[in-house]
This record gives sequence, C-alpha cells and structure tokens, in this order.
Amino acid sequence: MNTCRNCAAEFETKYCPECGTSAQIKRIDRHYVVHELQHGILHFEKGFLFTVKELLTRPGHSIRKFIEGDRAKHYKPIGFLIICSIIYSFVSHYIGKYNTVVTVDKGYVDKLSQWIIDHYNYSNIIEMFFLALTVKWFFRKKGYNYFENFVLLSYLTGLGMLIGVIFLVIDYLAKTDTLQTVYLPLTIVYTVWAIGQFFNERKWMVYLKALLAYLLGFFMFMLSVNLLGIFLNVILKK
Repeated sequence: MNTCRNCAAEFETKYCPECGTSAQIKRIDRHYVVHELQHGILHFEKGFLFTVKELLTRPGHSIRKFIEGDRAKHYKPIGFLIICSIIYSFVSHYIGKYNTVVTVDKGYVDKLSQWIIDHYNYSNIIEMFFLALTVKWFFRKKGYNYFENFVLLSYLTGLGMLIGVIFLVIDYLAKTDTLQTVYLPLTIVYTVWAIGQFFNERKWMVYLKALLAYLLGFFMFMLSVNLLGIFLNVILKK
C-alpha cells in the first residue's frame, strides 16, 4: 500500500487515483536537471502562482517537500528560474537605470565586473553553481546531493528576481535607489532564511552556516571572475 506524497490518499497502483502522483519518486540528479532545462523554456505549466506564494511564505519547507516527492502543485525549478529571469531581464531593459560604471581600467577584469552589474539576472544564475557547491559542503551531513541543492537555489534565485522586479518598478516610479540600498541586502537575508528553513532546523547555528555558505559561494564566484579576467589579460595582452 502506497501513501500519496501530494494528497495523502492510499493506493496500490503505480499512480495515485486522486491526483496522478507517481508512487515512485525519482531522486533529483544530473539527468533531472538536464531534462528540466530542455523542457523548462517551452512549457509554461500550471502552478507558477502557487509556487510564488509558497516561496514567499514558507520557502524552505516547500522546496524540501518538492525534493522529497510532493511535486504535483509546484512549477518545475529550472522552468521557474528561466521565466523569472526573462521577466527581470525584460523589465530591467526597459526601466532599469542602474548601470554602475567601473572607473579603474584593469582590462578584462573590469569588463567582466561591468558585465555582472549590467546582467544581474545572468550573473545570479552563474553564481548558483558556486552556491550549490558551498551549501553542499556546509550541510553535507543532511545527505542532499549537488543537484538537489541546485534546485533549492533555482527556486530562491527565481523568487529573488521577481522581488527585484518590484524594486525596479519602485525605483522607476519614485526616482529612488532602493534596488541598491534595500533589495540586495534583502535577497541575502531571504536566501539565508530560506536555506535555514529548508534544512528544517530552528537552531541559530544553521542560519549562521547558511550565511557562511552564501558568502563563501559569492567569494568563489567573484574570485573566478577575477581570475578569468586576469587570464584573458595575459592571453590577449590587454
């Protein structure tokens, strides 16, 4: 006898007769992420607004349930990230006004830094690859693999971009600079809170570990950018 992870109905078949959830939930791995990447762009499935609501109110618990098998109501993580990135890119392109100019010319180091500033949504996605690794390091005893941590960060990064859209609109209408002064610190606080909630612990130490994982991931990302810039300077003799 199986118990549905989505609606709690009991059944003996391969799929729940009430909601259609499969009795066998495959663990999230590299193949799952590749499959979602292939289909996320083309299929705008139901559950987007539900996912946004869950990520705003109980992000860690919601994502943990998704990874454990309760996936019927949620929008797929890679598709969610792509859609949110497109929305942010569209709004930023038409009303965004913050393109900080790098003044010290260090060749490709500064060019890459400027690209990160001008393409915040894309650089956030690249940063996820580092954050997924550092979160795995700090919480290795929890047993989640790299791709499960990547799914966690896909949801959090996507929601962060949607919040960024709100601040873009506020800044455009009110002629303020909340995107720099409020939004960026807020995304760090939100990410740390959600990661701590994801690992289902109420101890303050888990949130400290989440913060350290975030800071280390960001440091590794920026270090890689600078090393790549230095390498390009040497190779191209900038």
